[in-house]
Parts: sequence; C-alpha cells; structure tokens
Amino acid sequence: MKNLFKETVFCDRIEIIGLKTLLTESQKMNYKIITDQWKKFNYDLHRIIGRTVSSAGWVKYGITYKENKKYNYLACIPYDPKFSYPSNMIRKIITAGYYALFRYTGKMTDINKTVSYIFKKAIPSENLNTGNIEKSGIILIEKYDKRFNWNKSGSIIDLLVPVIK
Repeated sequence: MKNLFKETVFCDRIEIIGLKTLLTESQKMNYKIITDQWKKFNYDLHRIIGRTVSSAGWVKYGITYKENKKYNYLACIPYDPKFSYPSNMIRKIITAGYYALFRYTGKMTDINKTVSYIFKKAIPSENLNTGNIEKSGIILIEKYDKRFNWNKSGSIIDLLVPVIK
C-alpha cells in the first residue's frame, strides 16, 4: 500500500452534531456498526428542521474517539444554530489543533485496511507524534465532502489523526 500521508495541517475548532454509537475492539464488527450508524444518521438528516441540501453544503464527518475508556463513533455534520435538530443528536466540539492528513482513495469496503495501515505503518514511518490522541480523545476524523462517492474506486476521503507538531 502506498503511503497516504500528505502533510500536517492545522484545523480550526469545529462544532458538530450527530449520532453517537459505541464501538467494539473488532474492526470487522465496527465496520458493520459504523455502516448501520451512517444509515440511521442519513435518515435523521431529513428530520433537521430548516435544513435543506442546498442550505447545508456537503461536508460530513465520521469521528472515532475514546470517552470514559470506551470507543465511540459519531456520524455528524457541522452544527448550525439556525436549524432545529432531533433530540437523539448530540453536539460535540472538536478543538483546534494539528492533524496528520492522510488521503484515502477507493471503495468504502477497503477503508478498514487503510486505517489499520495508517496506524501500524504510516504513522511510525513518518515519525508522527500522536500524543494528542490521549489529550483530545479523538483517534480519527474522517472528512467526507464532494469528492466522496460511496463505493466508487475514485472516491476520496480525508483521514485526520491528531498529532503534536
């Protein structure tokens, strides 16, 4: 697998809102959990009062984070106070900081292998300091935008890992 590391970038603070689910220690099980979570979340997007596709733009995030020693996943969008959100959605703030940017190109079915590669091979080979994972609780941010096209081989997702620069 080619090295997907692009650069270290600074990301501003972002307030997000979405649906949270608990993850397991199994990547295979987590893939199914996360896929199901996105289905629920995409359905709930239609329940946001005042939000339309044209008013919202096209950015979504998938955030893997640790909270109270448990791994969680949040399928989410940027929070906008002018909309009214379903009560099952939670707000979270991602603090500003430095992130290692990895660019994944390919089908969603292969993303597990890529994430494993990033943490086992790419981060050590680039000598990236992931000390901010413990500090922030954030493990991985998946950023989906107009370049994303579900299961197409040319689909692009930015993967961000908190680092100390």
